[in-house]
Amino acid sequence: ASRWKTHPRFHFLVRLDSSATNALADTVDSLNQQIHEGWHFDIVSLMPSPDVISEIPFIDWHTIHNAQEAKQAIDTLVASRNFDWIIELPAGASLDPLCLWRIAEEIDRHPEFSAFYVDDYSIDREGERVETRFKPGVNPEWLRSADLAGPVFVRRDVWPATGGASVRDGSPWFSQLLRIAEKFGWSSISHVPD
Repeated sequence: ASRWKTHPRFHFLVRLDSSATNALADTVDSLNQQIHEGWHFDIVSLMPSPDVISEIPFIDWHTIHNAQEAKQAIDTLVASRNFDWIIELPAGASLDPLCLWRIAEEIDRHPEFSAFYVDDYSIDREGERVETRFKPGVNPEWLRSADLAGPVFVRRDVWPATGGASVRDGSPWFSQLLRIAEKFGWSSISHVPD
């Protein structure tokens, strides 16, 4: 890290509904374990903020009045914060402690990329890894066919240039990946196989 030309800062966002509140703790815990410390976490939700959130300096909670306001809220947060890379995650996503360090390493080596996606896996109730998804390299046919990429790390200038957050909340990164490819080409996207 000391030899990097830049030290990227990451902005995480989650659209939180009432069914995923318990899972949110897993995401917060995994962010707290990152060895790369340059990140902030914004939660957009219909629910009011729990009191404990105001005590955590790197997390902010934003209450919206209806689900249709989520895109606008996320895009406003991205525009108002000064972070280099934007990532919308599902509540409950757990990042490997080296995830941000690994992405930062790739950013330093390849600053020309507009977006990155990584391999992932699910964790069962006992905390064991299950359903590992080793994703393909950038293969347009595969990536167009289904949501294979999962959450995407998007460079700050690319976010608004491709329409910002997706309107839908089920898998917002899938349409975002397609918009990035349409605007900047598939060669602007990189798979980090870890």
